[in-house]
Amino acid sequence: MYVKKSIVSGIITFLGIIILCILSILYCFTELNIPEVFYFLAWGLCISFMVGSVSRIERQI
Repeated sequence: MYVKKSIVSGIITFLGIIILCILSILYCFTELNIPEVFYFLAWGLCISFMVGSVSRIERQI
């Protein structure tokens, strides 16, 4: 059971890191006219979703 929890937590963390990398590349290296507020909200929501999901998985017995 603990192995399954750690694998799922690792997958969620890895996907979150990939999304954050994509957001940072879009923000730094592209010339899209997307407002900065969108990036800040997306960044914060991604981090809060990752932390909430992993902590919910780790709390389950």
